Amino acid sequence: MKATKRPTFTEFKKKALQNKEVKKSITRLSLFLPSKSNL
Repeated sequence: MKATKRPTFTEFKKKALQNKEVKKSITRLSLFLPSKSNL
């Protein structure tokens, strides 16, 4: 098996946190924008 560089758990958690923040900002934006622009 090839030893592929896997992201560490902390990196994974950081990415998950970033995704959460992005989702939060998206939902916040969708509150201001008309509901027709669904992502």
